[in-house]
Amino acid sequence: MIINHFDIKKIIPRRFSILLCGIYLFLFISMLYSPIHAQVASTANWLYPDGNPQATKHVLKSSAEQRIDSMTVKWSTRAIFGDVVPLVGNIILNPKLRSTFAYGPNEMVAMVEDSIVIVDGSGKVSRSLELWGEGFPYVKNISVLFDTSRSELTEETGRQVWLGLETVEHSRVKSTTSSRADTLAVAYLARYNPQSERPEITKRIAIDMRAFAPNYSASIKPVFAYSNNGKVSVFAQVNTSVPTFNLNETEPDDPPFFRGMIQFDAKASVGQFQIETYGYELDNIYTLGPEVSDKSPSIANLVYPGSNSKFLTMSMPIFPDNRIPGLKMPNLTSNENRMVTDLPYLSRLLFTGSEVQANIKEEIRDFTDSSRPKMRPLHIELFDPDY
Repeated sequence: MIINHFDIKKIIPRRFSILLCGIYLFLFISMLYSPIHAQVASTANWLYPDGNPQATKHVLKSSAEQRIDSMTVKWSTRAIFGDVVPLVGNIILNPKLRSTFAYGPNEMVAMVEDSIVIVDGSGKVSRSLELWGEGFPYVKNISVLFDTSRSELTEETGRQVWLGLETVEHSRVKSTTSSRADTLAVAYLARYNPQSERPEITKRIAIDMRAFAPNYSASIKPVFAYSNNGKVSVFAQVNTSVPTFNLNETEPDDPPFFRGMIQFDAKASVGQFQIETYGYELDNIYTLGPEVSDKSPSIANLVYPGSNSKFLTMSMPIFPDNRIPGLKMPNLTSNENRMVTDLPYLSRLLFTGSEVQANIKEEIRDFTDSSRPKMRPLHIELFDPDY
């Protein structure tokens, strides 16, 4: 039987009708006041050390206009000081400062001495995380803020962000219970805990350095992350500053030390504030011979003209290491496309998913006479009306 017209009162009893109306009203109010809906912050943020993924110190979204003669000092703080690199993003999920504002406020975060310090939009300083006192002594900086709900590179997000923590290279000491040296190089991810009202480390990303013995030490800098099939894929730069190597072996089958890029896969769950450790697949490692820059790479989405193929690309300068002359470094999974350790390069890695598709490198020895070239590749989006 086909019903072209019906009276809901005749089909659904009154008490169920009232119940359904109550459920719809509850869901509507919950959606209005849920954290995701009500506490999205402005996308006028500074998630990367150089502002945006391309490292061009530019953000797409501007703050609301304000007349110069109406500007006043609303608050000040001494909590963030010294030679620091502050980042700005939606760290705490604070509500709007005023009901008339379009967004909730962003927060400023910085590594001050050995602590992570957060200052919110009203000038309030959250409880600091003292890393040395909590057992995380080798954190150098907050290298990136990232949105774990995004499935690809994007410059604009107002959702809550996580903190990527860069670690410095340090010597591996033998433990009191073992004669073997510690062979893990680690970095950390952190996020704000509303219960403790401070940032807390929840994930540890670790590299097993036994494949590079005796070079167990490395610095790790998280530079980018995105949501990947229920996981968080984290890309990080890795560098070993003064490795031990065999001078007589100029074309080794395996890389004797780790300088390059790596991708980790971590759980995207945010319920528990417990430290979890995550590793990697060997296919997700790309090794480089010369030293990796301490600057974050320039990151962009790349689509070749006439092709539907989309790549995530990361470009960076590679510095020559004159202490290691003539060593041709292989990739961990391939002996092709070697880089010579004492030559300078501009390098661009192309990724599809977690796999490196190509390392497009340009040797720049003819363009510089410096051991530390001041050249840096940057991705800049150009407008082409015919494309």
